[in-house]
Amino acid sequence: MKRLIAGIFILVMSMSHALAGNTVRSVDVKAMLDSLGNARICETWSVNIDSSDSEWYLSLSNLGNGRISNLGVRDLVDGSVYLTEDSWDVDRTRSLKAGKCGIVRKGSDSYELCWGVTSNGEHLWEVSYDFENLVTAFSDSCAFNHMFISDGLASPPRSARVEISFPGKEITDNIASIWSFGYDGEIAYRDGCIVAESGGALRNDEGVIVMAAFDKSLFSTSNTSEDSFSVMKNRAFEGSDYITEKSRTSPLEGLLVIVVLLFAAVALIIIYCMGQVIASLGLTFLIFFVIPIAWSTVTLFPLRMYLKRRKLLRGRPYSRDIPEGRNLTRVPYILDRYSYNILATPEDWDNKLTAAYLVRLIEQDAIYIDKTAVDKGQIKPLLHVRKGWTLQPGVYSEADSEAMTDLYKIIKEASGSDFILQDGELKAFKKQEGLKLVKDYYQRRKLDGFGSGADEDAGIMGLEAYLKDFTIMPERDIPEVALWGEYLAYATVFGIADKVMGSMRQMAPDYPLLDKVCDEDGEYILRGQLLDEVCHGIYKLKNEAVKKEKAASSSGNGYGGYSSRSSGGGGRSSHSGGHGHSGGGGGGGR
Repeated sequence: MKRLIAGIFILVMSMSHALAGNTVRSVDVKAMLDSLGNARICETWSVNIDSSDSEWYLSLSNLGNGRISNLGVRDLVDGSVYLTEDSWDVDRTRSLKAGKCGIVRKGSDSYELCWGVTSNGEHLWEVSYDFENLVTAFSDSCAFNHMFISDGLASPPRSARVEISFPGKEITDNIASIWSFGYDGEIAYRDGCIVAESGGALRNDEGVIVMAAFDKSLFSTSNTSEDSFSVMKNRAFEGSDYITEKSRTSPLEGLLVIVVLLFAAVALIIIYCMGQVIASLGLTFLIFFVIPIAWSTVTLFPLRMYLKRRKLLRGRPYSRDIPEGRNLTRVPYILDRYSYNILATPEDWDNKLTAAYLVRLIEQDAIYIDKTAVDKGQIKPLLHVRKGWTLQPGVYSEADSEAMTDLYKIIKEASGSDFILQDGELKAFKKQEGLKLVKDYYQRRKLDGFGSGADEDAGIMGLEAYLKDFTIMPERDIPEVALWGEYLAYATVFGIADKVMGSMRQMAPDYPLLDKVCDEDGEYILRGQLLDEVCHGIYKLKNEAVKKEKAASSSGNGYGGYSSRSSGGGGRSSHSGGHGHSGGGGGGGR
């Protein structure tokens, strides 16, 4: 009897021990890129060993031209440095593997990183290795799509974090586009790095995949592809939230769709019973009027955008601060994403952004408006260019500084020898070398792929709300006049410059910039004829440049434009998608 009880006790203890297993508390991956497209990767694993496993391993699969080398392992708890072996014998005992590590080659493009388990209990392993050819140079950009933390781990981590840096260069949305897949969490630009974090513990089928695209000039790598980055991007986006988020409908919307379809069916039956002629007219009316209007209603797009905007601004109704970096480039993108004005067009945003840059150039005395110029017998404002102007560095973001400089060059070159931009000169500019300047200008402010985080979104939306109510703000809440030039630039891109300018004139009628941008009647010059001729003229040149680019290349890449969150501004990760990635393949104790 005693033996039976002892046997049951041993069996229960063995089962509880097996059920306890190993626990991965956290995984923190840091990848440092270099200009050759390689990376030095350092992973920190916080693990509690409660098993008889003799080693821990990580799989890196489907690396293509990627190569893994220079493995190193340290135990940060006791400070011991593991001995790196040239070859690794998986079948050895725990004692023979203890304090050692090695790489197992699994086929032509897959590896296992292995190191011995010295003892049960808490371990904090630091695992580092070189990843050659992480980045691929495509025809239009450089990019990677890699699973940094594998799915299928024997013990999924309770928290996961990936940080990607480029020593000596800040990674921001000016030079990169970012997406992440395979987990519930976020990806964002933080302190010059790309950071992907899980919102909690990973499930067994979850891993952390990061895809990033960079300006091609940043890397000089021999790992090249003749394809464009869109091939990788489209493969990764298959089934992801980045392309399905727009088409999601709520249960209420689904019910409304059913109601509309039932209504259409009943209406068709009634019309048919009234006769063929009436049926034909009724059917035409139904197809071309009733159904489109009903469909527009049931999608609830304006309401969804309104609620999204309300949620963003909740608790932060106003922001009087100029956004850090003074980057106007992202403003149209943010407004377009949160706008419920469904009549807005890309050209609207485009012209407003160009007009905002003109405000800055006028404030910087790069150009000025002659309000009394006579052209073809009529008095009309004309742009004059200051010769020899250069932008003071460090005032604006890099993207804005370059865009403003290019815009100045466009106006200067188009204006000819008299440095006055007159009728028809922008239109004739395309016959010269002007299209390259226009192409460069739009490349600087390109928004395809570059977005913002929630804090910046709220800051921009809060600033718009603040400027709309500028006149009713208490005097103590009105910033120094020195900031008003930026306020007017942002108000221009918001489309509320008239209102803000009128408020400024009431509070400080002698503010110099107002005289520079107003006509003799006090009207805002950049919203009338001058805006149409300059901003719309440059927009038409962009279209001409795009046509020529498409004619010269089948890739069809354009410039400028405003796209959705799926374009790479960060934010929430997509749990699905990420196909075609390198890395992954499991791991854990064995």
